[in-house]
Amino acid sequence: MVSTGKAFENKVRNWFKDQDVITFKFPDYASTGLKTRALCDRVVVSSKRVYWFELKHTESTTSFNLGLIRPHQWKSMKKLERLNQYAYFLVENGNHDVFALLPSALKCLGKGKKSVKFRDLVPYLIQKEYFL
Repeated sequence: MVSTGKAFENKVRNWFKDQDVITFKFPDYASTGLKTRALCDRVVVSSKRVYWFELKHTESTTSFNLGLIRPHQWKSMKKLERLNQYAYFLVENGNHDVFALLPSALKCLGKGKKSVKFRDLVPYLIQKEYFL
């Protein structure tokens, strides 16, 4: 069965379903034809902190194509990080492994490259409990 970005969004939403948090999915304005772009895909507010997530899914099991991240997504996630927010790119590969990367870490790993090997992302492999 082929997974999709929508299935990954549902997976992340379900991580927080029974938790004492507020979670909000920003509308995907780009698909509506509006010029406005969402800050990120999802925000999660807990009693301890606020998380900002940009979700990316690929069927590849070997590498993540950095071209999947649009310029406005880089810009907003880097700005959130500069503002000392907990901003992460959550990347799911074809094996359903999920990696949580700070924008600066992903930018550094991908410097001068079109893609990043998942084997290089192993230190960023996370369990959902990390955010709970």
